[in-house]
Amino acid sequence: MDFFSRYDLLLAPVSQVAPFEAEREYPEAVAGRPTESYLDWMRSCYLISVLGVPALSVPAGFTPGGLPVGLQLIGPPRADLAVLQAGHAFEGATGHGRRRPAPPTA
Repeated sequence: MDFFSRYDLLLAPVSQVAPFEAEREYPEAVAGRPTESYLDWMRSCYLISVLGVPALSVPAGFTPGGLPVGLQLIGPPRADLAVLQAGHAFEGATGHGRRRPAPPTA
């Protein structure tokens, strides 16, 4: 709550890693730290969810290899409308939601 007394939104990555091969259950490490379970690699997402605050994920671009990445917009309790408005403004300003990755090359 102290953070939101000074700022309207918290912005954070949706995931700690870029998309990985579908055959892998989860990455072996994140930022050099080993992952022990499926949940370890998505810590940046579930730690926000347990707070019970409104959060929205929006497309935020692509990695240099053309894989999609997302951005979380997180607001204070009961600020659902403000989070939705910020997400709408972000998508309108960036156009990332209308972009598609290039097809993979064989």
